Amino acid sequence: MSTPNLFPALYNNIRQFEETGINEINEERKLQLKKLSDYIINSKHSHRKVQLLFICTHNSRRSHIAQIWAHTYARYFRISEVLAYSGGTEVTAVHPNAIAALQRFGFQIEAEPGYKSNPRHRVSYGNPEDELVCYSKLYNEPPNPEGFYAAVMVCSDADEHCPVIPGVEQRIPITYEDPKNYDGTDKEEQMYDQTCRLIGQELFHCFRNAAQKVAENA
Repeated sequence: MSTPNLFPALYNNIRQFEETGINEINEERKLQLKKLSDYIINSKHSHRKVQLLFICTHNSRRSHIAQIWAHTYARYFRISEVLAYSGGTEVTAVHPNAIAALQRFGFQIEAEPGYKSNPRHRVSYGNPEDELVCYSKLYNEPPNPEGFYAAVMVCSDADEHCPVIPGVEQRIPITYEDPKNYDGTDKEEQMYDQTCRLIGQELFHCFRNAAQKVAENA
């Protein structure tokens, strides 16, 4: 299977996820990740687009990190018609620390001119024709899907305070600690990188498993 165009640093980091293996993920976590893999597999078997909406409270850190990794892995593993989105229960802005962590992992990110309070960022994994435009938005706000999607709750607060999500087919809690807790501390960069790495590693194994099952049943 050929690999899509990836920036070298990003490619090297993804290969590290492959080498570390799924054995580093505990059994309870594997069950949650399997729900996401199964949703992707079942959607592909039904010949439908795979729509994944990653939700956290402010749509500023974890949900964007997850959306960007999911978008990239769909291309990396050649799973067609996977659309990754993100949203929150409030609108804020993509946090600069999350942007910086993603850049350290090898993504290229540029701010679009003309947006101040809620900047828009163009995110590329290597293919300039397949960039994501990331900015903070509500989970039920366009361009997010209105129906036939999985809501992946990456934030326990959003999972608790967002009991009803219209149009969702499956709700999958895969929560992460908020790196915001370390803003302004000497652990700030370390914890943002740790969050970015953890989300990247777990979604890597999730998408790899889905890709293998989809290929077996092609």
